[in-house]
Amino acid sequence: MPTTGDGWLERATEVIGKRINTYAASEVRFNLMALCSDRLAALGADLAAQEAIATSSAEAARGDAQQRIAQLQVEMADERDKRARWAFENAMRRHNNVSLMHALLLELAKAGKLDERIAAAKKTAAERKEKRRAAQKG
Repeated sequence: MPTTGDGWLERATEVIGKRINTYAASEVRFNLMALCSDRLAALGADLAAQEAIATSSAEAARGDAQQRIAQLQVEMADERDKRARWAFENAMRRHNNVSLMHALLLELAKAGKLDERIAAAKKTAAERKEKRRAAQKG
């Protein structure tokens, strides 16, 4: 029976709880997805509201609104950049680069440079590990 209004949250919590309890306590092979509004749309709505305040308010409120508008524009740019990175990562997941990597490694081996590259990669990894350890201690 579908519920309306604010009661859906309690109902959803109950259904999800029952579903999780069907699994063993040590089970980790299930996912939960959060439902939330689109952050970019929410920022856009907030920006529109602040722009309305900036055009129709007293001088003091206008300054605060202008400052908030600048902040919202930065947040929206960050959100767009994040989505562009996600799009790139998702595109990379759709491609199988195993044959490319195999061909590159084969060519490095034929040129006699594979061992040199492996040693350099191990050195870089060790340096990064040492930096992490130093950062954790400090």
